[in-house]
Amino acid sequence: MPDQGFNMVAADAQVNISQLSLVRWIALSGQLAAILFVYFILSYPLPLITCLVLVAASALVGFWQAVATADSKQFSRRAVLLLLSFDIVQLGVLLYLTGGLANPFSVMLLAPVTISATVLRQQETATLVVLTMVVATVLAFYHFPLPWASIFSLEPLYVAGLWFALVLTTVFVALYAGLVSSESRKLARGLAEARLSLEREHKMVSLGSLATAAAHKLGSPLNTITIIAHELEHLADGKTNSKQYQHFIDDIRQLKEETERCRAILAELNDDAVLLGNESTDPVTISAFLKSLMEERFADIATMLSMEVNANEAIAEPMVTRRPELIHPIETLVDNAAHFTETSIGLGLSWDEMNFTITIRDDGPGFQSSVLASLGDPYASSREGVDGHMGLGVFIAMTMVNHVGGSIKIGNRKTGGAEAILTYPREGFDAGP
Repeated sequence: MPDQGFNMVAADAQVNISQLSLVRWIALSGQLAAILFVYFILSYPLPLITCLVLVAASALVGFWQAVATADSKQFSRRAVLLLLSFDIVQLGVLLYLTGGLANPFSVMLLAPVTISATVLRQQETATLVVLTMVVATVLAFYHFPLPWASIFSLEPLYVAGLWFALVLTTVFVALYAGLVSSESRKLARGLAEARLSLEREHKMVSLGSLATAAAHKLGSPLNTITIIAHELEHLADGKTNSKQYQHFIDDIRQLKEETERCRAILAELNDDAVLLGNESTDPVTISAFLKSLMEERFADIATMLSMEVNANEAIAEPMVTRRPELIHPIETLVDNAAHFTETSIGLGLSWDEMNFTITIRDDGPGFQSSVLASLGDPYASSREGVDGHMGLGVFIAMTMVNHVGGSIKIGNRKTGGAEAILTYPREGFDAGP
């Protein structure tokens, strides 16, 4: 898939708070240094105690933030929004006490909005933009006089220009930083998906190597077992009338049948290995391909299978070749359905100009919620450990389908039973004109 774990950033996704915490402490250090410098060095009159209380309040929020993220270093987006809102209000009150928009540090109101545009969604950033505009508007009309008001005072028109410039810059920075960070997040998400796809491909190669080695090594012991089974059957031929040996004779026959079944499976693995590097150049319609697959691979459950074709006469039916990316996923999902179905398994086929879709349905109990949540991960299966199942079937199927640009969606039907929807792109598969 492009992987389920990296499809989209969830609405309640977490934000790494370490850099935001660093920015907060730098801002608080700057505020404290500016207040002390103006009061003690320049000797300008300021409500010093009130200003220091505001800085201390922001510091307490910083300590709380550090304690709350000591373990995970993550914060929810809503919590980050509240923190940045507090920063705007705290800075607004400081500016109210020290001259309003005429204070040169009023430009610092842009900082929380810029941070929001880089880590939060557009709706949350818009909220902070509106809050900043409200704070700037209040500061334009209500504030303590500048500490140096006796030296000069600003004209109302100039203050209005400051307000307009601050609001316009806030909106511009929010839009620009938001667009740039959005592209960066998309690129990061794409790289993460590519990295995960490479990891899954590596797992597939490893599994393929193990399967090839297992098939090679199993050949000799299976031949030995077959010879011994034939010898035992030959020795037991003279005792077929003895009830004492009848159960041994039955076991020998079952041993021969299971051995032949293993040999057939190894033969199929060999055939599929040939197909993997040399796909058939003889294209057939997708419906004919499914019918032949049902006859060849699912003869033992033929009575359960049915196929429904939702043909679009205005669009030509896709022509496909026999490729492992088609055979293995369908075979795996049909085999899984056969283990849980009550009476029937339905195959649905439809297509449009861009894709063709194969749907596999059963009328069994459906997936357990615990299994459905991790379906597609290696070793995740309700049958893991039962009859040798390792929980790799769906993982391998998804990896093969995603490798060719397709997707698999698996879930439970409202009417009961499970449903798997395989979507393949016509491009790269359609061998027709």
